[in-house]
Amino acid sequence: MDIKSMNAYNASLLDYLGKGKTGNYFESVAQNLLSAYANGQQTQTQAAADKNVNITLSDEAKALLAKGGELESNLTGVQKGSQDFMMSFFDESGIDLSKLSGEVLDILEGLQGVIGGVTASGRDVLTDAAESRYSNGAKKAYTLMGDGQRLRVGIEYADGKPTKLSITDITGGVVETAEITLGKDDNGVMRMTIDRTQREYKNGHMASMNPIEPLSMKLYGAA
Repeated sequence: MDIKSMNAYNASLLDYLGKGKTGNYFESVAQNLLSAYANGQQTQTQAAADKNVNITLSDEAKALLAKGGELESNLTGVQKGSQDFMMSFFDESGIDLSKLSGEVLDILEGLQGVIGGVTASGRDVLTDAAESRYSNGAKKAYTLMGDGQRLRVGIEYADGKPTKLSITDITGGVVETAEITLGKDDNGVMRMTIDRTQREYKNGHMASMNPIEPLSMKLYGAA
């Protein structure tokens, strides 16, 4: 897969990150979600105050978000909030965003495009709040709802520090997930690793799963 080609908008998570193999949080709830869609029972709940989610980002993070300029003017409030939430993972991790490698920058731009490509009618505030309460704050999520689609951006924490970013795209019966972690390899080089999953559900049950090796790339460009 050519990572450098991940800069077109209005595509699914799979178009950017391929098919993967690892488990994900949504596996435990996907059957209920998909069954609810099939039965026309999924409610779309959004608090009016949530249209303007306040997330504090560094100037560097704001600059990276602004790179998708042609898309930004068309974003809804909840889409922008979701993009800000995604970038907060890197900000809170203490990453030097001014030194990111070209490959990582392409990935971030592609993920912004995935979020911007969702025809979002709102944010599932109730599900996100319930997840945070259930995990005692160890998981935070920002879930967009669209026509037959849900896109969840989640961050896991340990000792108050972010440890994993996950993005799960549920469209019809297909559940696609990317789980992103940051850390040093055996040579002390900082890397971004992406574990990917694609599952297909039929009649509320998982019908298939396609494995592929994770993506791994240097976090920072050459000095």
